[in-house]
Amino acid sequence: MNRSSPGWYEFSMPGLGTLAPPLDLSYLNAEPAGASGFVTAKDGHFADGRGQRVRFFATNLTATSCFTDKAVSPKAAAWLRSLGFNLVRFHFMDIAPPSGLLRPDGTLDEDQLDKLDFLVSELKKNGIYVNMNLHVARRYPGITGSAAERFGMGKVLDRFYPPFIEMQMDYARKLLTHKNPYTGFAYATDPGVFCVELNNENTMLPFWGGNADDLPPPFGAELNRQWNAWLKSRYGSTEGLRKSWAAGQKEPARAALAAAQK
Repeated sequence: MNRSSPGWYEFSMPGLGTLAPPLDLSYLNAEPAGASGFVTAKDGHFADGRGQRVRFFATNLTATSCFTDKAVSPKAAAWLRSLGFNLVRFHFMDIAPPSGLLRPDGTLDEDQLDKLDFLVSELKKNGIYVNMNLHVARRYPGITGSAAERFGMGKVLDRFYPPFIEMQMDYARKLLTHKNPYTGFAYATDPGVFCVELNNENTMLPFWGGNADDLPPPFGAELNRQWNAWLKSRYGSTEGLRKSWAAGQKEPARAALAAAQK
């Protein structure tokens, strides 16, 4: 760092050592994560299995960091505990090894899964809960051409396209029903798992990851089919749609009427 830069100062982050009191906050995590049962919502707050309020101070582990070497995992877990963390978000795992867990053929890499299992078990011992993320950056097969440029991470498309939804459900089943040999729990039944995020930064509305306008085949046709089916089931006919929207003092969108007439 340039010491002459005004307003800057040198900052050194220590390694995986031990903090001295009173900076060491390990005492805040007095027992393993999930020792008293699942965390639930109670009166607008998080509560443990005893009904006692729980506050979370969390951090992220992303991609490669989710699969630390097994010699490092105990040190990393203890270090995070000493810093006061009691929740870790596992993010960006649905990509191919060595950065992720999910092979292109849809199977889970066993070596990566073993590293993840061990790290989760060490975090749990140190009173640190887990937030598992499912779809973050998966590149679904069959996305080519302009679709690959717009939806390289599968966002938008897996909100409605049945083959991608099924692939994501398959991935969720494989990961969440997998029994962690170091904890004795499947992720779906482990009280040390605070929550599961199904889909990260993914909406049908315009956003940085794309939008649903002018979708290339086969995605556009499938979205139109589902849209038409929804309009028909709700309004019965174009005339029914027009009357319903007029009653709500809303001018029917030309696109919606055109879709309903198909």
